[in-house]
Amino acid sequence: MTSHFGMSVVGIVLGFAYKLQWPQITTIALVMVYLAFFSIGVGPLPWLLCSEIFPSKTREISMSIATFVNWASAFGVTSTVSPFKKHVGIWGVFWFYSAVGLLGIVIVFLVLPETKDKTLDEIEAFFVGEDEVAE
Repeated sequence: MTSHFGMSVVGIVLGFAYKLQWPQITTIALVMVYLAFFSIGVGPLPWLLCSEIFPSKTREISMSIATFVNWASAFGVTSTVSPFKKHVGIWGVFWFYSAVGLLGIVIVFLVLPETKDKTLDEIEAFFVGEDEVAE
């Protein structure tokens, strides 16, 4: 959630930086801060989360599907930036993705269970139920 929040705040500021034409060094520094927030959470999250939440008997295929979805999502974001920028300006793109990041905080808070200090067996039991883990 910290990663999403940091990226969203920096994205909002980046939108203002472009809208108000701040010096280029400022936007470069903001992009570096944005990437730092991405690197501490959102970037590695799919790999960490998928390795924890999928049951061991389906982990291989589940990780393959999750990897495909992750890369397809990255492709979708990357390929829509230019057309989106033509309609709302680069600042609008940053503000839109910042809003998506804030929505991500809500989703993570409401849906993603805490797995800290839990074994893979405990996590698997949470997701598939105690009876199915024993099989």
